[in-house]
Amino acid sequence: MNCEQLSDRMPEVARGETEWGVAEREHLAGCPECASEWRLVRIAARGSVPIPELDLDAITSGVHRAMAAPAQVVPFRPRRRVSGWAVGLAAAAMVLLAVAVWGPTGDAPDVAAVPAREPTLLPELDGLLEGELEVILASYEQDEAAEQPLGAVPRLGDLTDAELELLMEEVEG
Repeated sequence: MNCEQLSDRMPEVARGETEWGVAEREHLAGCPECASEWRLVRIAARGSVPIPELDLDAITSGVHRAMAAPAQVVPFRPRRRVSGWAVGLAAAAMVLLAVAVWGPTGDAPDVAAVPAREPTLLPELDGLLEGELEVILASYEQDEAAEQPLGAVPRLGDLTDAELELLMEEVEG
């Protein structure tokens, strides 16, 4: 039994259409939120929610008295503008305060400088460890030894128009 299921059944039980089960009664006894919700649902179902009565005569006479009173004239006093230097001074004070409160402390551990490996020609390989790079390099050396030399690699200027079109289609996808 959870609170949502109990809340969904509360109106039916309050109207007398059904009754609580044993598990539901135990939940109501142990859950203060459901118990307070159940009290509200029962009050609303009985229709015994007290509605305060308004004294319309007292309200009307109060409004008339307020309207009959002479209007008070309040002189207009323009506010002084805060000049730019005052705002700058306040901002500088806030920065100094922030640095003093949240600035570095002497308790901070020293940061060790770790030597970085030079970036490779393939940025995908930059995140690999040395051992992983050696494995990849060894696999390339084995593949190159197994392959026959292909000959000279053609340059773009050596390609025909049809070959260039095919190359462009492959590159564009």
